[in-house]
Amino acid sequence: MTGDTRALLSSAGKGELDFLRLEVMEVTTLKARCEDKLWSELASIAHDEGLELYDIEPFGSGGLRIFVQPLKGAGETVDTAAQGGISLDDCSRLCRRLMVFFEAEAGRFGLPTEPVIEVSSPGVNRALKYREHFGGAVGERVKVTLDEPATVADKLAGTVCGVLRQAQDDGITVLEEKSNIDISMPYHAIRKVRIDFQFT
Repeated sequence: MTGDTRALLSSAGKGELDFLRLEVMEVTTLKARCEDKLWSELASIAHDEGLELYDIEPFGSGGLRIFVQPLKGAGETVDTAAQGGISLDDCSRLCRRLMVFFEAEAGRFGLPTEPVIEVSSPGVNRALKYREHFGGAVGERVKVTLDEPATVADKLAGTVCGVLRQAQDDGITVLEEKSNIDISMPYHAIRKVRIDFQFT
């Protein structure tokens, strides 16, 4: 922690920043997700189409939202590549491939033969879920939604907005934009994190 963060902790009342002292939960890595059979199969199909799997979200009764990005070029990270976006043709082409795949293989994954499939880019304000996502977003403005409201810069808040300064194995540090104080948070105290790009 930085000196500013320690000062914030020491000035808070008892219990106000307990979420900073609880046991830390490890965030899953993309490498670990690749051990999942469904993820591995979809990542392989996306790769064949010149795309990289960013995330999978189930919805409804057996529906899947598939988020993809262009394959990383030399020197690009998982998240800088995501900013380049993909075309509608990319999404349509991959969706057709996935429909053929699930027609034959859906039963292996407990899905209907014709699941509802949505394919898109993760977008500019993409969600950060895996360690590689956080590492690739260092230096960008993020919006962190806490699992429970906590005292941040002497005010009770449910969200923290600012520049992502660090992404460690056990949590993240955000330079809170209003107080200009580094706020360190373990992953398990966070409900969700998204890039919060400000259009000018």
